[in-house]
Amino acid sequence: MLGGLLPRRFPRAITLSSRSISSSALLLSGHNRWSKIHRGKAVEDRKKSQRFSKAVNEIIAAARKGGTDPTTNYLLAVALRNARSLDVPKDNITAALAKASGPQQAEESRTACTYEAMGPGNFPLIIESVADNPARAAKNVKRILKDRGGRVAPVAYAFKQIGKLVVRPRQGATYEEIWEHAVNAGAQDLNGEFHQENQQETELEVGEISDRRSPSHVLTTSYRTKVITEPSDLKSVSLALVSPPCEHIILESGFEYVPADADAPEPELSEEEETKLERLCRELCEDPDVDQIWTLRGRYEAE
Repeated sequence: MLGGLLPRRFPRAITLSSRSISSSALLLSGHNRWSKIHRGKAVEDRKKSQRFSKAVNEIIAAARKGGTDPTTNYLLAVALRNARSLDVPKDNITAALAKASGPQQAEESRTACTYEAMGPGNFPLIIESVADNPARAAKNVKRILKDRGGRVAPVAYAFKQIGKLVVRPRQGATYEEIWEHAVNAGAQDLNGEFHQENQQETELEVGEISDRRSPSHVLTTSYRTKVITEPSDLKSVSLALVSPPCEHIILESGFEYVPADADAPEPELSEEEETKLERLCRELCEDPDVDQIWTLRGRYEAE
């Protein structure tokens, strides 16, 4: 009797064990794949939310400073163009304008702060913050610096601040006309001109005249001229370029930090230090109170 039952039990046990292992492996694989997708989407959603928040704050600040009419407030016009280029929802923009035109509450005020820091490999950084709680912002910046191999340190000597405008000329304007009005208003230089051709953007160096244009060449609205000013002259130059008879369009307006000595070599970083610097800047950029990060290579842009 026993001899007839035993051979039938072992195959059944082996079959059940095989199914259990196979089923568990398939379930785990799918779960890991979904987790990676979910984490990636969460990171992108957080970055988008931060971009929207910064764009909305720029609109509120510009509107409170110069009014809610973009035809007379060029800073607001620039902020609105920036928000639309980031696909900020129309309802968010409308709410920001309504908030700016209403009574300003004390608890809504935001304070701008600038921090000087040294990153990995003694690479200097300027960190700009706009926060409703400056103490919290300072604490977070210092914590991130410490965790990522940086430290607060005086590095202002390595930078100089400039005013920068990106101008789209009105139809029929000439390069010479833009130069004359900008310089007369206090601009230091027009240090580059961008021309979109066949959906590609090419840059002309300072003073370079191509076969396609001369100083009196009539520009199209596809041109982009970059105007550099002293920080104190940014407003007067902007107003000169948007007011009659110029009536150009300002696409970007703001302050930038550039190397104090353009010819000085930047610190050499090892591959490990480059990786650490990238991680530091990325984590700072993800902090909602951090507005911009400047390095000797320009403004840091998170990928």
